[in-house]
Parts: sequence; structure tokens; C-alpha cells
Amino acid sequence: MRIQPDTTAEELKPHLFAALRAWHNTNDKQLLDFLLLVRTRTALLGGGLDTRRRAVNEILLETLDVLAAAEPEDARLLRLHYLECNTTRYIGNMLNLSPDHVNRRQAQAVLKLAGLILEREQRLRRQHEQAFEIELPPRQYTRLFGAAASLADLGARLAAPNGPRILVLSGMGGLGKTALAHQLTLEAVHDYTVGRIHWLGITQLIGFPNSPEQLLNDLLNRLADRLLPAEGSPAGRRDQVRRLLKRDPHLVIIDNLESEGETGYLLEQLQALSDPGKFLLTTRANPVAVSGSYIRQIEELGRADAAALVQAHAAEIGLGTDYTQHGDELRI
Repeated sequence: MRIQPDTTAEELKPHLFAALRAWHNTNDKQLLDFLLLVRTRTALLGGGLDTRRRAVNEILLETLDVLAAAEPEDARLLRLHYLECNTTRYIGNMLNLSPDHVNRRQAQAVLKLAGLILEREQRLRRQHEQAFEIELPPRQYTRLFGAAASLADLGARLAAPNGPRILVLSGMGGLGKTALAHQLTLEAVHDYTVGRIHWLGITQLIGFPNSPEQLLNDLLNRLADRLLPAEGSPAGRRDQVRRLLKRDPHLVIIDNLESEGETGYLLEQLQALSDPGKFLLTTRANPVAVSGSYIRQIEELGRADAAALVQAHAAEIGLGTDYTQHGDELRI
């Protein structure tokens, strides 16, 4: 499962049921590992699969305490069944309820527990985003349209430990590649595998085009300014940056590449710098993939997404949302 801003407690509920059933199962260590709550708690406990089960139980127990303050009978029911291992029939006899009634009450209680955990998760994600967002350029969008498939595909590849080390968003200008990269980066920080984020925008000076080699050196110099003390020669500092990129899981975003020459050159050179960290590139070129890379071609919006974008923008600027379709044209 992947947590999104619109994820519901109902979607989280079956995963909570599984985690509660596995309360005493120390071998089941993968449950709820998609939650940032679990990954951060696991890291605080020392990391590794052995501590993840403990992290899950701690979070469940804390949230049960919160549930008990508002709904004591629901919390008691879950404790009796999952923590104390009492049967449904025994609980029914204790509370003077039929087994079916106990099961229905448990399902309602787990849904409430899922809602509380989801609130904690989304709050932590917002805090995590804010901490990393200072490394990114200002957000230039309020909502993305037609990007769900690209975000899901790229997000899964970026999060996969054995996935591609270099991801490329390719397409002509104005399609929203920078916005997509920005949102993808924010979602990547929730996977808790990123040590540092570095956003490097490319600025082309008219009349003074950089060679691909000069461009790479410029990018490494800018990373050196962020990561290293001021001392040392430029070449020495670039070598230090290379060693840091090979040691720690940085995520480096290189935005707004123009030509196939510079994009292809960077793809080849970044191969040697991309493990354990990863690179995310946006480019107007259509480069050839190299080993360890993945290229996602960004297309123009379809008619429905384009209409939704126009409607949302019109609403933001106060023009209303009344439209009629005339052939291929959308008119206010």
C-alpha cells in the first residue's frame, strides 16, 4: 500500500487487522512498513527487521490509548481480543454480546483505530515534507492534473531498493516536468531512505553554452558548496563530492536539461555516482537509456484532464466553472 493525501481509514483498515492479528508473532516483520510512522520509529529503535515488529506494536499501543480516551469500550474490545488473545465467544459472554455483534464491534473499532493512525501518519508526513521542502525550489503549482499514473510508476521505482538509480522525465517544455519532479521528490521523502535532497536547476546563459563536461563540473561544484567546507581546490572538492555520493543515499534532482548531448553525457557519467543514492533528471531531450536508468516520457494532457485544469485555474482567478464543449474547444 502507498499512503496518499486522499487515503482513507477504510483502505488502511485491512492492514490494521493484519497487524493486530500478528501482535504476538515476532516473525512477521513486514506489516505496516509503508507507514512513515513505522519507519521513523524503527530507525529510532536501532533499525533493522528485528525492531520493526516492536515499532509496530508500540504505535498500535499508543493509538489504542488515544482511542480509549474517546471510545473506551472499543479500545477494551481490541485489547481483549488481540493483545490478551481471548476468543470472540469468551468476549461475547463477558460483555453479554453475541459473537456476530462482537465481530461487528471489532470491525468498527479497527476502523476508528485506522482513522487515528492515519491522522498521525499524515501529520508526520506534513512535518517531514516541511523539513525537506527547504531544500526544494518554491512550489509553483497547487494541484497536478493527469499525473497520477506517472507519480505511481516513478514513485514505485524511486522507492525500490533494487530499482533504477537514475530516473528521467522527458518531454517538451510546458508539460509540467518540473512540477512532477517536485511532487515526486516530496513523496520520496516519506520512504525514509533519502539522506539528503539536492535540487539543482540548470540555467542556460544565452551566447555562453556550457559543454557537457563543464555542466557536470558545475553541478559537482554546486554540490560541494552545499556539502563541504570552503577549503580545497575545485578539482579536489569535486572528488570529495563523488566519494560522498558513493557513501550516502543522497537524492539529486537535476532540472531543466535541454539538449540530447548534455542529457546523454550526464546519464553516462552519473552511473558511477548513483549508488546508494539516486538521480532524478528532467529534460526536453529524448535520450537513450543507459544501464541502471529509467526514462518516462511525459505526454500532453488528455481532454478530460485539460478541461479539469482549465476549470480549476478559472475558479482560482474568479472566472467561475461554467463551460461548454464545442468540438475540440472548451469555451467559457
